[in-house]
Amino acid sequence: MKWILPAGLLWIILLSGCLRMGPDFQKPVPEFDVPGNYLNTGSSATAALPSDRWWSVFDDPELDQVADVAFFADMSEILKSRLDLLLRNMAFGLVLDIFL
Repeated sequence: MKWILPAGLLWIILLSGCLRMGPDFQKPVPEFDVPGNYLNTGSSATAALPSDRWWSVFDDPELDQVADVAFFADMSEILKSRLDLLLRNMAFGLVLDIFL
């Protein structure tokens, strides 16, 4: 019970940082010049990455092998789960084509 008051005060202090800024808040101006190559050019760096096999960018055959093993292990678990669901539904006469 001795820790309730300090914990409560800690929460109040931590959550006070989440309060809204006042209406007179102004964004601070940096004291240094940002190089041009660090500025946002509007293009997304992630647009060049492949969406389905993003790890292939690293050209690491070991990483590709690990990712393939993990993917196929996950797919086998998904197929086992779908088969289990199908068998349970068959027991109740609720077979639908969408599970196949």
